[in-house]
Amino acid sequence: MDIEQTSSRRSALSKVVAGGLGLVAVSAGSAVASPRRAAAGESLTIYATREGLTLPSLPTAGMGFSTQLKLTDDTGDSLGDGSASIMIVSVDRILSTPLVLGTVVLRLPRGELHLQIYCPFIAPGRTQTGAIIGGTGGYRSAVGEVTRTTPNNTDITLELAIDCVGTE
Repeated sequence: MDIEQTSSRRSALSKVVAGGLGLVAVSAGSAVASPRRAAAGESLTIYATREGLTLPSLPTAGMGFSTQLKLTDDTGDSLGDGSASIMIVSVDRILSTPLVLGTVVLRLPRGELHLQIYCPFIAPGRTQTGAIIGGTGGYRSAVGEVTRTTPNNTDITLELAIDCVGTE
């Protein structure tokens, strides 16, 4: 295949993709109302339960793993789901637990919240602080702080303080 054919294929493909996106945007805009934006100073408390953890049996620095999260409110009603992509930074010999850097996505009814936190992975009874680094939908451009508490090995309480969000 020569360069002209490749270029022409790419051009045709980009037109199809752009056209498809345009149709999606038009239909989404006319059929679905955009979610209410989060307010600056808004706080949320979300309860998460880990499911499908892929933590290796012998954690070592540099290894990655993931987990799925079931999200509920304080009454146990479902708020959505989430996932965490986690990298082991080091293994703390005193705590006998990996220190991890986690990127978390919470999929909520008004959009996604994106979080980042550096902490011991399973540290029952401990509280750590991380960052709200963005989001989508009603949480687009969200920033703030998340406080993570782990009462046991599978449950997590996330207290989110949204300081500022973009407005349109």
